Amino acid sequence: MVNKKNIIIYAIVFFIIFTIEFGLNSYLSFNLESSQYLFYQNIINILPLFTVFLGFGTPFAVVYMTSLSKSNNKVYLLESNLFALYFSLAIIAFFSILYTLEYLELYILIALILGFFNAIKQNSVNFYLAKKELNKSSFIRLNQKLMYLIVIVISIYFLTINNNSMLSTILIVGEIIGLLVLTYKYKIFIFKKFKKIKSILKISKYAFLANLFSMISLATPIILLNYFNYPTNEIISFSIAYTLLRYSGILLGPFMQLITPYFTPIKNDLKKVKHLYIKYSFILFVIGITVSIAMYFLAEYIISIFFSEAYSQAIELFKILVFAVPIIILSSFTSTLISSIVGVHYVSYIAIFGSFIIFTLVIIALMKFNIIFLVFAVIAHALYILLSGSYILNQKLRKTNAI
Repeated sequence: MVNKKNIIIYAIVFFIIFTIEFGLNSYLSFNLESSQYLFYQNIINILPLFTVFLGFGTPFAVVYMTSLSKSNNKVYLLESNLFALYFSLAIIAFFSILYTLEYLELYILIALILGFFNAIKQNSVNFYLAKKELNKSSFIRLNQKLMYLIVIVISIYFLTINNNSMLSTILIVGEIIGLLVLTYKYKIFIFKKFKKIKSILKISKYAFLANLFSMISLATPIILLNYFNYPTNEIISFSIAYTLLRYSGILLGPFMQLITPYFTPIKNDLKKVKHLYIKYSFILFVIGITVSIAMYFLAEYIISIFFSEAYSQAIELFKILVFAVPIIILSSFTSTLISSIVGVHYVSYIAIFGSFIIFTLVIIALMKFNIIFLVFAVIAHALYILLSGSYILNQKLRKTNAI
């Protein structure tokens, strides 16, 4: 069993990191030129995609690997990280050639490099989460974020950040220092022959697909806004609103991350699953609606105070996006249950089809309409994820006379 004190510590650390990310985003909006701030926003919005890609299913793969291993063997973590290291070096080398040939933007290459550090962090976090060692997971999260923050803030204070190359260097240095501390403390790398890589890839393949296509969907609006050369202020305004939506949607992050190990052992007791499904769905819906209403009325205040007035259009965009908060919270919960009691491959099917839906909707919105319609495309995609997930889960429960 997990100690309640450790759960509280984990939750507190989660919200400290949330505050750091929000504060850093706000700080940079006032201290960077619009071109550098757009560069930063582009990175943080496609970073989750590359984190999943390089970590081969991060963050869920290691949870599944360790939950299937009775001994929770650390070899799973070591070989997952070693695979991420070798795979990242190969992919980064290939992308560097593309960048040299001017086939891609610098922010994509930097997001890829930062994705490696994040993949290692997420692998390590989720290994210890699966072992219910929440204090170690908390330290890893906080270590990476604090080192990252300190390097960025000190650098901006003492240096003049007048180009994207310098900003890129600062971002990478922050992650390197955090990784060195993590490696020293927990010895998360071991350079030996792979023993379990085949089972790792086999176990995590559906988790990889589910997370990869979910992150493709997440990155699609930002990538296409840049592709269609929308005005810088419009891209940044949407990015701020979009990031605030993500922040609002992960307020229950500690609960969501701890729930999979809880439901997996009771997956055969579908009456109990049904009871908890209804109970938690209602609670999450009420919380989601409350957050949505609160954020709607606080949107103008928050964005006006914490972000440069040059990006005030974010207020209008976020006031529409905020209605997706309860949808995102419920869909995250539903996907977790499907992974636990039905099968993670169903989540991957939903995510794959969903990525095609949002890509199509975003293309139509940006080519035929304007950035306001892009917001509705995001909400429509979130609604699809929730409805399709709810349908699959309820079909499973009905077949077993549990509902």
